[in-house]
Amino acid sequence: MKQILLLLALLLPGTMRAQERITTGYDTSATFSPAQLRQDFELFRRSLEGAHPGLYRYTTKPRFDSLFGNAALRLDSAMTEREFLYGILKPLVVDIRDQHTVIRASDRYENERDRNGIFLPLEFRYTAGDLYLYKNYSRDSALPVGARILSINGTPARRIIETLLTSITADGTNLTAKYHELGEYFQGLYHNAIARPDSFRMEMLNRTTGRRSIVTIAALPLRTIGEIRAGRYGTADQIPAAALHPLEMRVDGSIAILTLRTFDDQIIEFAGTRFSLFIDSAFAAIRDLSVRDVVIDLRDNHGGSSFNGPLLYSYLTNKPFPWLERLEVTRATRLPDLRYDSSSFYPGFPESSVPDSAGRLVWKNFPLLDLQQPSAANFNGRVYVLIDGGTQSAAGHFAAMVKGRQRGEFIGEEAGAAYRGGVTGLYAFGKLPNTGIRLRIPLVKSTLAISGRFTGGVIPDHPIAPAIDDIIAGRDPVMAYALNLVLQRRKADPPAGDFHIEH
Repeated sequence: MKQILLLLALLLPGTMRAQERITTGYDTSATFSPAQLRQDFELFRRSLEGAHPGLYRYTTKPRFDSLFGNAALRLDSAMTEREFLYGILKPLVVDIRDQHTVIRASDRYENERDRNGIFLPLEFRYTAGDLYLYKNYSRDSALPVGARILSINGTPARRIIETLLTSITADGTNLTAKYHELGEYFQGLYHNAIARPDSFRMEMLNRTTGRRSIVTIAALPLRTIGEIRAGRYGTADQIPAAALHPLEMRVDGSIAILTLRTFDDQIIEFAGTRFSLFIDSAFAAIRDLSVRDVVIDLRDNHGGSSFNGPLLYSYLTNKPFPWLERLEVTRATRLPDLRYDSSSFYPGFPESSVPDSAGRLVWKNFPLLDLQQPSAANFNGRVYVLIDGGTQSAAGHFAAMVKGRQRGEFIGEEAGAAYRGGVTGLYAFGKLPNTGIRLRIPLVKSTLAISGRFTGGVIPDHPIAPAIDDIIAGRDPVMAYALNLVLQRRKADPPAGDFHIEH
C-alpha cells in the first residue's frame, strides 16, 4: 500500500491523502509585506530569465518584459501567499506556455491546506464546452451524475471555467490539455484559484428530465472525501489505470491494439515489465500473427522517458530516421539561487553546451541527436493513433513524429503536447525566500526533426470526443470509430501486407 501511495504521489503531485501530511500550524491567511513580495518576485523573474530556454518561444521578450513590469507595479500592498501565487506569479508562468514549468505553493501551505482544508466533494468532466458531474463524493448520494453544472455559488459555470483556464499551464496554444486537467482536478483548482467556501450552492440541469435543480453541498476534508469515494466506488477507483496496467496489447482478428498509458519507466517497472521488452514482444506477436493494422492508444498518456518514443517509432519504419533537430539551453553556468537536477545522460551539464552560428547555446552530447536505427522487426502495415488532451510530453512528441512523417492516421482530440517539441529534460528548482513558493524550471529546449510550425498539438484526422453519457457508461466511441475505420480502409484499399511503406 505504501508503494501505491508513493506512486500516486508521483503521478499526481500535491494530491497525497490528507493522513500522509504533517501538520504545520501554518496560517494560510498570513500576509507578506510589499518588500518581502518584491524580493521574492525579483528572484522569480531572475530565475526564469536566467535558466528557462523556452521563455520566449511563444511570448516575445518585449511582451514578457511588459508583463513582468506590470506585475511588479502591483506589489504595493501586503498579500497572502495564495494571493501572490495565483494573482501575480501563476499568470506569468501560464504565459510561458510550457507545461513542464511548474510553480506551486510552499510545503507548509500545502501541508496545512491538505490537512485542514475543505473541498468540493465532486468530480467533473469537461466535454462539448460544458462541465458535467462525473462522480459524487458528497454525503448526498442522490445527486444526478451526468447533470450539467450551470453555476456554483451564484457564478455561471462558464465564467468559472474561463477563470480556471487562466491558471492551468499547457504547451503553446493548446486547449485540450487544459480541458483535460480542468475536469480531473476541478476541486483543487477551484480551492486554490477561486474560493474556499464551507458549502457550495450548485445549480444543475438534469439532462434526463430536463429539469433544473439547486442543491447545497457541504465542503469536506480530503480524508472524508477519500473515505466516501472508496465506499461508493471501491478502493481501486483511487488508483490510476497507468499504475496497474501501464502497457497492454490485444489482437482482435488481424488488428493489434496497443494501449500505452504511460512512457514513464519507473511506473512501468513498478508494474513488472520494461518498455523495451513489452514493445519488442508486442511487435514479435504482430509479425507472428500476420497483423495487418495496428491501433496505438496514447490517450491520457502524460509521457515519461524521452527514449521510449523513438524506440516505438523504430518498429514503424524500415530506414534510419532523425529524432531531434536540436537542443538549446540558456546559459553555460549554473545559477547560484537554483538547485539543479543531475543525470548521466547530460554529463557536464550545462558547462559543455556550445554556441551555434547565431550565438545560441546548444547541447550536443545527447544520443537522440544521432540518427536512430529501425528495428529489425519493423511493421509495414497501417497505423492508427488515438490521442486526446492527456497525450502529453514524450507521448505527444511521438505522436508528432508519426504525424510529421505521415506514418499513421489520428483519431480523437488534439494532443496535449506542442508539435515541434517542448522544454524538459533536466530541471532547476527554486524556492522563494519569504513565501517559500516553489518553482521548477525545465532546462533543455527541444526541437523535433519534423517540419511544420504548429503552436498547438497534433490535430486528429478524425476528430471525435466522448460525450458525457459515453464517459459515465464506460463506452469508448473513439476506439469504436478507429476499429470501424480499419474495416473501411480494408474494403477500399489493398491489404497492407501487399506493399511496403518507407518512412
